[in-house]
Formats: sequence, C-alpha cells, structure tokens
Amino acid sequence: MDRNRKYWLLAIKNAAVFAVLCLLVLMLFGDSINEMTPWIALGYAALAFACNVPVFYLAFRYHWTEGSPLTFKWLLIPLVSFAIIIIPAVLYSSVAFGYSPSAFFFQEDGSLNTVQLLMSLKITLAGILIISVIQFMGASNEREIVVNSLPRNVSKDKTGQPKNKKVSLQGNAKNSSLELNIDQLLYVEADANYLNVVSLGTEVQSNTLRLTLKQFEEAVGNYPEIVRCHRAYLVNINNVSYLEGFSSKGELHFSDFQGTVPVSKTYLENISNLLKSRADT
Repeated sequence: MDRNRKYWLLAIKNAAVFAVLCLLVLMLFGDSINEMTPWIALGYAALAFACNVPVFYLAFRYHWTEGSPLTFKWLLIPLVSFAIIIIPAVLYSSVAFGYSPSAFFFQEDGSLNTVQLLMSLKITLAGILIISVIQFMGASNEREIVVNSLPRNVSKDKTGQPKNKKVSLQGNAKNSSLELNIDQLLYVEADANYLNVVSLGTEVQSNTLRLTLKQFEEAVGNYPEIVRCHRAYLVNINNVSYLEGFSSKGELHFSDFQGTVPVSKTYLENISNLLKSRADT
C-alpha cells in the first residue's frame, strides 16, 4: 500500500475518534447550551471530523507526535486543529442557532457576549484535552513511516562501471549452490535449514538454498547493505522503499515488489536509524 494512503487512513481513523468524543461531550454537556439538539451536536461532530482529517494527516506525515509530550511539535495538532475549525464552527453555529456570525462574539448593544465566549472557551479546552489524550494514548502505537531517501541503484567503481558484486554461495547439500548479484537481492528468509533467497532482476526470482542464515550472513559480510531485521530475515537495505514501524515491530516495503519483510523489536531502531541517516547524506 502506498505510504500516503496509509497516512490518510490513519488520519481518518483518528479524526473519527475525535469526532465521536466531541459528540459525547456535546451530548453530556449540551443541556447548558440553549437550543442544542442531537442533530446539531451531530453536525458539530461531522465538522470536527472533516476539519481534522487534514490535521491528522499532517501530523502523521511529519511525525508531530514523536518525542516528549512537552515539545512544541505535540502542540501543533490542537493549535492547527482549532485554527482550521474556528471559522467553519462560527458559520455553522450561526446557521444552526439562527443568528449572525457577529452575534457569536457581540450582543445587540455591542458588548461582548461573555456567556457565549466562555462556553466556546470551555468547548475549545475540552477539544484540546481530547486531542491530547488521543495523542498520548496513541503515541506508542503510531505508525512511524521512514522513507529510504536514496534510490535503488547499481553500485559503481571509480571508473563509473558497475561493480562486480556477485557472490557464489555453496549450500550444505550436494548440487546446492547459487550465484547471487548483491544489488538485486531483496531479502533472505530462513526456514529451518533452508533459505528462501528473493532477488529482483527483470522479474522477481526466488531460490531455495540449503544453508543457515548465519552462514549466509558470514558469506556476505563484506556488503554492509545486507542487514539483519529479524531472527529469520536478512534484507538489502538499498532496495527498501520505506519502513512502517510501530513501537514493537515493523514492516519493510519495496518499490518494485509487493511483498513485505517483518522487522522485530530487536532490530527496529537500527533499521529506522539506517534509513534516517540516508536523509542526512
């Protein structure tokens, strides 16, 4: 799945949670607001959902919930959310309750409508609290998506010619051998005493070799792009498109291959740092 689509799906889910919580707050405390009905409350919830989908998309796209809850990035979601929603909310209120937008702030004699403003302040603070709770509870489960900023390419020597990065692997069984181009390797999966070696040339190829993952790892030890991501998997980090990671596990995606490779908690931080370091080079 395209990573932008993942961001949108996450945004829709979080905005839906926010809208439901807003609806519950309005239903519980709506009696203090004159002429508040369930349908008007539902309209506010729909407005909150529509306005917050792009906010949560930006939050996931730019990782606003990374780091300590006391950082400025954590405040971006409620600040941007209410900056976006304030004008639509005023316009919706004027339609729902039948008064002009200016009446939201001023009474007929020109004085401030303190009752309305205080109620709006309470609702705003409640909304900020709701978003903060969503952020705090969901922070450990946020899908961090780290993109490999370096494109898949063939390594070249000083003369500009492709390097000879072919490795001959001899299996533990008779007539079990494989000649592998490291640049084309996607990943290696261990299955008991056998390996499933998946590579991509003009098409995806899968070869079975009677060899342990440890033996394979030693055979390609001169190629730092081949890294362990799971107790049963090795991956060519050069061919990874992006990492989708939670706090305890992750998945590696490829641009020209539909399959994914799991990343265990033990190796998640290392894989994430490897991909992030490429953005700084």
